[in-house]
Amino acid sequence: MAELVSSPQQVIDNVVRYSEHPDPLSDFMAITRAWYAVQRDDQWLFGPSKFVGYVEMTPERYLDAEYIYVKRGRVDAAGTVMDRRITEGIIRKWSQPIEPGHPLYEELWKALAIFCARYQKKPNSRARLSVLVGAQLEMPVELDDDLVALMIAIFERLTLAQRGTFRRAVD
Repeated sequence: MAELVSSPQQVIDNVVRYSEHPDPLSDFMAITRAWYAVQRDDQWLFGPSKFVGYVEMTPERYLDAEYIYVKRGRVDAAGTVMDRRITEGIIRKWSQPIEPGHPLYEELWKALAIFCARYQKKPNSRARLSVLVGAQLEMPVELDDDLVALMIAIFERLTLAQRGTFRRAVD
């Protein structure tokens, strides 16, 4: 049964595992929308959310799960649907999105493009990049924008219910 990750280290381990053996899954690189990155020894390693969001995922386990169109995902032998929307919701709390204008944006896109090119693939033009933070890599949040700083200050004062409403409105 596909078990969801419960720590950032499990995600990091999966990113490393994916980066070491992406060959069997390279056909999915061009359609992957959510990539998570970890820096090791001055090199960026990448893994897709649906792969890195499950405990001790391997290419074999991933490919053994049958793709079912109506469920919009792979279903393992126990009937668990492997869904990127679920994994992204979990991994989001341990990662920082890297968007245009972020100091790492160009570097990460170039590294992802080089990684995919090794398998004759290009990253999806609508792909999103995030860097895992915490135990492995600390990324300071840079707030050059006064409006963003104000929005964060207001968000931190919201109740949990109000934060949920806000997140749904902006997603």
